[in-house]
Amino acid sequence: MLKRTTISLFAIFVFLGVVLWSGCSEEDGESDLGVLRTIPTDAGAVVKIYDIEGLMLTLNKNSVIWQEFLRLKYMTEADRIMKTVDSVIKRTPIIGSILHKKEIAVSFHKHGKDKVSVLAGFCTTKKEATDLGTAISKNAKNKNFKFFNQKYDNVIIYVVCSQDNKEIAAFAYLKGFFVISHSKMLLQASVRHINNGSKITGGGKTLKELLAPAGRGSYASIIVNYKSLNEIFKSELNTQNYSSGIANFADWSVLDIKIDSKHIMCNGYTAYGKNDMEYLSVFEGQNETDNDFLKYLPSKTICYSSAGISDMPTFKDKYINFLKARTTYTQFNNFENAFEKEYKVKLRDEIYKLFTTRVTEFTCDYALAGRGSDNYTAAELEDEDAAKQFFTGLLKEYCQKRKTEYSKNVTELISVKGKKYYVCQCPFIKKIIPMYFGNLFSGEYECFVIFNGKIIFAKNTAAIREYINAIENGKTLDKNANYENFKDLTVSESNVSCYTDITYSFEKIMSYLSAQNAAQCRNEKTRLNPFRNFSLQYGKADSKSRVLTTFALQYTDRFDSERAVSWITPVDSVVRGKPQVLRNEKTGEKIVFIQDETLKIYLFDKDGKRLQMNKKQLAEPLKGEATAIDYYGNGNVQYLFATDNFLHLINQKGEYIDNFPVKLPAPLSAEISVFDYENNGNYRIFAPCCDRKLYVYTKDGKMLDAWTPFQTNDNIITPVQYFNINTMEYLVFADNLKTYILNRRGEVRINVTDNFPKSKNSLFYAEQPSGEEYPYFVTTGSSGEIKRIRMDGSCRGGITSKHYSANHYFVAADINQDKKNEYIFTDDKLLEVFTNTGEIVFSCILDSKITSKPLIFNFPSGTRIGVVCAGENKIYLYDSKGKLCKGFPLNGATEFSISKLDNKDKFSVLTGGNENFLYNYHIE
Repeated sequence: MLKRTTISLFAIFVFLGVVLWSGCSEEDGESDLGVLRTIPTDAGAVVKIYDIEGLMLTLNKNSVIWQEFLRLKYMTEADRIMKTVDSVIKRTPIIGSILHKKEIAVSFHKHGKDKVSVLAGFCTTKKEATDLGTAISKNAKNKNFKFFNQKYDNVIIYVVCSQDNKEIAAFAYLKGFFVISHSKMLLQASVRHINNGSKITGGGKTLKELLAPAGRGSYASIIVNYKSLNEIFKSELNTQNYSSGIANFADWSVLDIKIDSKHIMCNGYTAYGKNDMEYLSVFEGQNETDNDFLKYLPSKTICYSSAGISDMPTFKDKYINFLKARTTYTQFNNFENAFEKEYKVKLRDEIYKLFTTRVTEFTCDYALAGRGSDNYTAAELEDEDAAKQFFTGLLKEYCQKRKTEYSKNVTELISVKGKKYYVCQCPFIKKIIPMYFGNLFSGEYECFVIFNGKIIFAKNTAAIREYINAIENGKTLDKNANYENFKDLTVSESNVSCYTDITYSFEKIMSYLSAQNAAQCRNEKTRLNPFRNFSLQYGKADSKSRVLTTFALQYTDRFDSERAVSWITPVDSVVRGKPQVLRNEKTGEKIVFIQDETLKIYLFDKDGKRLQMNKKQLAEPLKGEATAIDYYGNGNVQYLFATDNFLHLINQKGEYIDNFPVKLPAPLSAEISVFDYENNGNYRIFAPCCDRKLYVYTKDGKMLDAWTPFQTNDNIITPVQYFNINTMEYLVFADNLKTYILNRRGEVRINVTDNFPKSKNSLFYAEQPSGEEYPYFVTTGSSGEIKRIRMDGSCRGGITSKHYSANHYFVAADINQDKKNEYIFTDDKLLEVFTNTGEIVFSCILDSKITSKPLIFNFPSGTRIGVVCAGENKIYLYDSKGKLCKGFPLNGATEFSISKLDNKDKFSVLTGGNENFLYNYHIE
């Protein structure tokens, strides 16, 4: 099965660290096999290197992906060899002059039970070979290595050994070829091969035709023998999961390699035999089909294998011939006969008649949602109604024969868009995809749904629900940020297309490796993560049975926001304001409270499902945030919030409580505040209104009799804040020029004598400096200067000469846990943090305007600062030193909440985006 094969292919590339690079060549392919004649017949892969000096220079200077490969622990030996060769070439001019512009063939062979040996050979003169041997001998003796020769097949073989007689390398010259290997046995095989005049395994005309267009303007040509490569893979893979799909897939591939800074691209041709023995032969006669299947794969797809079939009858005939050639037709025929006997239908005729154009198997990762991974196959349908009639007819007959109710095998599914679908449980479909479309697929399924002109197979209804919701929400792979960044390296049409997101398929890849290899890779997981995207594509065969082939590997440290989404849920319009997490203190239940731009209110549970109220239409936007209160004192919460002209109190069904909504005397000039001084349910609601008065309401929406509306000089611009400091209580708020500090009865507690133009975007913070008897309140003036209001009503000026615009935001918080506040400012694109003595902690400039106040989040590992840049749809989270936290920025355009919502090990980040969705990201 090719999906396992492609995953395994990447795993082996990483583990072996195969050096597949070279300089450029403008020459056409050779008329004969040339230097490839040095390669014994069991080579799994061969690389021709044209300019080793240019290769090293290019890799060392320009290739990030190569440098990152060398940082992996199991690549240290390859790194050492490369540096040694480079050093020898530089120190020994004769070696450099001999190797200069030489074509070098490097081959990889199975060696013993679980090892791979490497051989290098190149064409040279006898004099050059003598000079090279002398130079190698001299270098070996300088390192106190032993050097001796022996005769084999009438050729002198030179062997370099360590002091304890361990073979290090062996080399020989014969018939115009110089060959060298770390394995004397492999070198002897090369000598026999050259002396016998043998050609590379099965090469002949087929290989020459593949080589003809190779090596034009590329780094190198890699030559793959699928049969022999299969033998190499066996030693590196977990044999329990190993498939012979590699050996049976094709005959040869010859691919040119191009290495950019962060990409490896391979382009060329693959050949299959004329005896129908290779799987690729079943696509003979097929036209390439558009890779538009990406539009119906979810954005969380981590790997896929897809077959494009333009002519299904031809595919059917070719596939049957392939099965007969591989002697697997008996199993296929037995399955068909048994099915026909039970259901009176020849399944092969129906499948190949109903399915069309594309069959795609894919895996989606739902680990963040606590669901792990789900496997699917999507097959495009020629006639949706005919497919529905056929498969439901089979299910009815299945139920009738087993005397079970048909309705018990059909589940009604209602999607997030409110549409109804019917999922059928059909055990008899378990293996039909690999049975009728071959070892490109491996999935086993138990249910299906007809959806948007396709039949979707999965293991259970929950998986199908996840799939449909993703597609209806428009969260598809072609829009995934990570995949969009990669798809330019792929071709737009293909017959076979395979892809793996390596980071999120890591454990799947590890399951195919041997225990030793998997352990090594797990130790390097952090360094392996940026080796992100891997694809392998095969197109249309030409007149010479050559199939256009493309391979791509991308290195990127870009974080993919889509992968961090635990769930998303649609709303009627863009989310307006901050999604709030409100908690029932009695039950511990958490709900998410939002409003959208159409002014509807929504409540969602921890799984992103709308509560019974569905949505509540308001006439005005929210003013500030909502508060969960226990109105009846029975442990059940209600939700109190305000709009410009009303106080609102609703239950979870969206129903108003008692006499709510309550009309205010005048529109609000600032947000309301809700306090429960004694924590006894005796709530006080403070409402600053545009008639320059501060009103106080009880929880039943009535004005507090004991409070006379407090008159201010101008409209209040900050919400009322409550402080209890050393048993003294303070209510603090401000208008444009004056700060007010009252007691609970509305009497002036501190008469602030030093007035200043107040910033509209900064609150008040209480501080008690060490060495001082009394605390003070900190805020900022309109130009960003720090203001400290003391208990005697006086006000002292700022700690820095820094000035900000009138739209700046200010927050005071202890972000480094030293029990002293730091001062946090945002203004335009700037985020700055100072100590309370005015020393800069950090400063950073973002790419676009910051549109929120600094958001403070306290974690066990420390305090974090969040900001929003709505213009670029990004949210950021910084640690106390100004370093961007792992996984950020994420997509989002509103202020965000962070809470342990639905996973005890991960935090949920809740935000709205510039689309009609509420997002729940999981972070560690």
